[in-house]
Amino acid sequence: MDIPRLSFNKTDKITGIPIIKQYSVKETYPIHSHDFFELFFVSKGKGTHCINGKSQLLECGSLVFIRPDDIHSFKALNYFDFEMFSIGFPEEELLDTLKYLDIPLSKIVSPQLPAHFVIHGNEKAFIEQQLEFMLVRNTKQERQKLFKVFLPLILYLLQELEIEKCETEIFPKWLENLDNEMSKRENYILGLPKMLEISMYSQEYLNRVFKRYFKITPTEYINSKSSINVHLINF
Repeated sequence: MDIPRLSFNKTDKITGIPIIKQYSVKETYPIHSHDFFELFFVSKGKGTHCINGKSQLLECGSLVFIRPDDIHSFKALNYFDFEMFSIGFPEEELLDTLKYLDIPLSKIVSPQLPAHFVIHGNEKAFIEQQLEFMLVRNTKQERQKLFKVFLPLILYLLQELEIEKCETEIFPKWLENLDNEMSKRENYILGLPKMLEISMYSQEYLNRVFKRYFKITPTEYINSKSSINVHLINF
């Protein structure tokens, strides 16, 4: 399969840092890579980030640093959806800030997966406010000034991040397969026994895993599938 490669085009360079806000997984671009860097920030909801052949949970406050050549896309998670901001920027914007903060480029480009961390509280509110400011600014100069404040903050947070944390965010492959199978009506209408049969794990273990990754119990997960089906029939 040919994977589209998005470019930081001439218009972007003229108008400054391109930033968009997407209000649903459906608005995001299908699987792709870039020739530029990208930061995206989830301001509401949750979903799945398919990145370099693996899957990660995105939740409210997730901030991810995408490098050129990372291959990624987004997928809805059960009945959830999300809103997110996305900012693209060329390598030269990054290199100056890295030099100022004395952060080696290798810390960003070497790991298999991009840095992904979740921000809460006042820091989350501040980041969302900065992104909203950039979104409504119409001139290159205004956006550039805000971005030159914003990027060092993000890289400072990255500097404090242990790269191993990215590994803890990865969905186990069996859980991703289970989610796909239990999204089929012929499976979820059979409830928890069918889930246990497909997963081949105990209910106790599934309870722990679902709480960790989906923040709900297996029973709540199955009930949500049934609720969606009833809503579609009534609609």
